[in-house]
Amino acid sequence: MWGVIGELPVHPKLRVVGEINGENIQNQRANDSALLGVIWQPMSKNLSFDAAVRRGITHAAADWKFTLGLTFGFSVPTRRLQ
Repeated sequence: MWGVIGELPVHPKLRVVGEINGENIQNQRANDSALLGVIWQPMSKNLSFDAAVRRGITHAAADWKFTLGLTFGFSVPTRRLQ
């Protein structure tokens, strides 16, 4: 397995993301694809929405895939030692 991911902040609440990845298993055709998407954090760093489109590069990969996501973040309280 291999992959390269990059993010570019275009606004304080919006990032453009790109990814190229693949999987090469012995005696099987390579499964390589590229993704282009956005991550939007409208209100706080604890909530983000994302959307992306993925295009297969090799014949073993799906031609097109579309994804939508929702991510919740939270902090775990820590106890101070005295």
